[in-house]
Amino acid sequence: MRRLLLLTLAAAPLAACANQEIPLSIKDLEEARALAAEERWNEVDALLRDFQVRDFDLATQRDFNLLAARAADEEGDWSRAVRYYEAFVLQAGPADEALVVERRLLELGRQLLAGELRVFWIFPDRSRGILVLENLGFAGRFAETRALSLAELGAYRWENGRWGEAADYYAALLAPELAGQGWDDLAAFRLAMATFRTLEDDRTYYSGILETLDQLQAYLDAYPTGLHRIEAEQAHAQTRELLARHHLQVGNYYERIGNDDGARYHWRMAAGEAPDGSTVIATLVRGTDSAREASERLASGMASS
Repeated sequence: MRRLLLLTLAAAPLAACANQEIPLSIKDLEEARALAAEERWNEVDALLRDFQVRDFDLATQRDFNLLAARAADEEGDWSRAVRYYEAFVLQAGPADEALVVERRLLELGRQLLAGELRVFWIFPDRSRGILVLENLGFAGRFAETRALSLAELGAYRWENGRWGEAADYYAALLAPELAGQGWDDLAAFRLAMATFRTLEDDRTYYSGILETLDQLQAYLDAYPTGLHRIEAEQAHAQTRELLARHHLQVGNYYERIGNDDGARYHWRMAAGEAPDGSTVIATLVRGTDSAREASERLASGMASS
């Protein structure tokens, strides 16, 4: 009896293996591939809808994803096409095939972002476009498609006044591995201008003014003959004016509350006199309208004291 029980237990794993489904192989895609060769995509699409990628062995899953994506794409089902294309590019394989698919994903992402592809032919799905382009931009295999995706996203956010979000994409475009793709000048310029665009004249954070000046100066130093140099210089001059005006207004406030020492200190900062011994701000504010006004306030105040 004991010997019979042991034989029964030993046979149990074998029975389980015998009942386990064997995954499909490349041979099971032969019919779909033959139809695809004849460009009978509607039949390919109908045939493959009965299967999931997990039904196939690992060696065949990449072929299934590409075939299913092509069929869905040809039939205008962009949502399924995107899903299978994205699964395809995550799998290792020949670079030439992967590059073609990444370029197609880039185009689909652009069309979604522009509202050219719609859900039920009615509703735009720009958020899906953003996701497609972000996946390519941050996890793509090729510098070409990564850079183009990030540039597309940066431009979209920029045109919609989302400066901070645009800056994230432009900062990513300046990654060393994307150098030489033709976006360095524009990305550095808009990264600097993003901080400039967020400045509000009457409610500007002091640190924001200094950060903007640093960013703009970094662009001017890095691209002495940059395509956007004139606009960057104009923004730099306006930000220098904001810096001087900040100290001028703080000085005016101190004057109103009777703090003459505080008023004089900030007027001197605005005028470029460097009362604290630091010449950085003094150099930046000199020559601005607010610097001249601060000098006049100082002369007036000293004369009356």
